[in-house]
Amino acid sequence: MAALDWTVVGLYFLVMVGIGWWAKSRISDASDFFVAGGKIPWWLVGISHHMSGYSAAV
Repeated sequence: MAALDWTVVGLYFLVMVGIGWWAKSRISDASDFFVAGGKIPWWLVGISHHMSGYSAAV
């Protein structure tokens, strides 16, 4: 791979690590992790659960 390819891969990695650290700082317990502290509307939870079933079936 060329230097530009490695640069893009490295930047992507750093952005992903940054997002992970930022998200980790916002989560204080299991409730925040699994249900976003109760801030997600019921219909979005339902759609997410339904689509997870499709993903698991494939």
